[in-house]
Formats: sequence, C-alpha cells, structure tokens
Amino acid sequence: MLLVAGLTATVIFVVFGLYALAGAGYIPPLPVLRLGLLGIGIVYSFRGLLVIPLLLIMAGILKSSETIPPQALTSSLLSLLIGVVYLAGTTLGWHELPSRSEAKAG
Repeated sequence: MLLVAGLTATVIFVVFGLYALAGAGYIPPLPVLRLGLLGIGIVYSFRGLLVIPLLLIMAGILKSSETIPPQALTSSLLSLLIGVVYLAGTTLGWHELPSRSEAKAG
C-alpha cells in the first residue's frame, strides 16, 4: 500500500511539474493550462496554510498534546511558497498563457 501511495504522489508531482514547464513555455501547452495552473497553486496554497495552526501551537496560543516536528513546519512553509509562486506566475502571465481554443488550434 505504501508503494502505491508513493507512486501516486510521484505521478502527481510530475504532472504538477509538467504544468509548470508548460506555463513557462518550455514545453508545448497542456490541456486546460490556465485552470490547471490555478488549481495547482490553490492546492499548494491551501496545504501551506496549515502553517498557521502549527505556528499557533508552537506559540502556545493553541493547545496540542502532540509535539510539532520541524518537518511539518518546513513542509507547510514550502507548500505555501510554491503555491504563491504558481498563483503569481499564473496571474502575471495570464494573457500570455494559451486559452483552451488556442491550445486546440496548435
């Protein structure tokens, strides 16, 4: 089961990377590029927002019986950073990204 989870995560990260490369123009546009980049940015950003309760727990504002491993904080911060970069790149380059009809036309 762990192998399946690892392979699934790998495929998801590869797809996210391909969308980033397509958005940057390094590879041909992928289907629903604009929507895909927005979705990926939102997923990463929401995952990154988990840093807020972690910081509140670490500050003692929220109570938790569990200790917070440093990897949890690092992972949340990196996810938030990646999400913001995806969303910023997508919104700033929105007009240069091919729309659905332009991607079909080639």
